Amino acid sequence: MKRILKATILLLNLFLFAQCSVFERPIVSQSGIYVADKTFQYCAIFKDSDQQVLVVDTIILTTVNQSLLLQNKIIWKLIHYATLTPTQTKMETTEDITGLVDNENELWMHPPRFKAYEYFTEFAPFPKIKFPAKVGTKWTDKFSLGTYASEKNGSEVVFDYKILTVDTISVNPIVKQFLIAGTGKSKLGEFHAQFYFNEMDGFTRMEYISPERNTLSMQLVESIP
Repeated sequence: MKRILKATILLLNLFLFAQCSVFERPIVSQSGIYVADKTFQYCAIFKDSDQQVLVVDTIILTTVNQSLLLQNKIIWKLIHYATLTPTQTKMETTEDITGLVDNENELWMHPPRFKAYEYFTEFAPFPKIKFPAKVGTKWTDKFSLGTYASEKNGSEVVFDYKILTVDTISVNPIVKQFLIAGTGKSKLGEFHAQFYFNEMDGFTRMEYISPERNTLSMQLVESIP
């Protein structure tokens, strides 16, 4: 019995060590864009089906020098101003931790899941590009909804992607920008997304359209450093 107990404890310690090593290993940024300790500030705008502006927020993405299982850890911070009275507002902040994969085959990030955002960002395709990137490239992904699964939502979303265009936006050095279009299909309906990705700044614009034709756009304002 003592031998079994010792063996169990040893296996548990080895498992915990392995888990810690997964979280503590240095992150990988093949693109050189989403390196550790960098911030990306976005302006996020919600519009209704008539394209009337409903909400304008600030979102800050921070890369962390820490792995999150097989991904690089990233932190999203939402800065929202709530109207209390016609002359008074209150600043509210929320954080969300997700992951990012940045290797020689692909670059994709799990977008923020703040309240009101998750309806768009969990059911529409995630920002993603495959390498080598060229016009006409198509691929399909499946995403398990996990805690978002329900009879109404279904248990998974099927993402279809296509690289639509490529433009040279700088010649010294040469920097290319790609436009990727995607569709997310689930029990909730069909969500559409477009992502602008350039080789210097990463995903500079993320646009989402819900089945009700409401929209969310996230435009990169600046990145530091």
